[in-house]
Amino acid sequence: MREDLIKVSMTTFADFVAADPMGQAAKLRDIRRQYLAGYRPSEDFWSRWREGVEEIHRQGGTKQALDSVALNAKDNREGQYRSACTGYMKFWGKRQITLLERVAPTVWRCGQLEVKVNPEWRLRLGQRTLIVKLHLKQRVPLNKRLANPLLYLLEQHFSASEVDGVAIVDVHRGKLYEAQELPEDLDTVLRMQASAFITGWLQVFGDAAA
Repeated sequence: MREDLIKVSMTTFADFVAADPMGQAAKLRDIRRQYLAGYRPSEDFWSRWREGVEEIHRQGGTKQALDSVALNAKDNREGQYRSACTGYMKFWGKRQITLLERVAPTVWRCGQLEVKVNPEWRLRLGQRTLIVKLHLKQRVPLNKRLANPLLYLLEQHFSASEVDGVAIVDVHRGKLYEAQELPEDLDTVLRMQASAFITGWLQVFGDAAA
């Protein structure tokens, strides 16, 4: 385990960074449970929602078409899908939104830690083109403390000449966060947190293996 790369999503890492030390320990134990359970596409709670919204954009549909996404939810997902549709409709508002393409993920690496930087779409919002990540946690409102690490990772990999910037949509609340005036030394802070993540990960998995 100690010689292997530790691979996590950017959202997982950002949640860890935003937590206090005791919260970080709890996060690592949650991550361990998820890691040992393994990922199954059928368990991706938001897959149908993302696919439904993407299809609306591809077909040049209107925001009113979002109602159909909630209606197509399966199992116990309709309530959260409906909340996401309501919030996304608020974000959409009077904006002219064009989906240009899905975005292939990339990787931010620090030592043994490999963070998958995985925005969803390249969108044209009016006259601007942005790389966009969706924040789909209904019970966890996005704020600057949580958004800044995500925006930094996106900006490092995707803020290039072909786009005007990077952004995160807090879907349920319909808010757009962009990478403006990110704190100084954020790279240093993230690398310090990466070291803490690695140390905690090895401890937690060491306990599991004992």
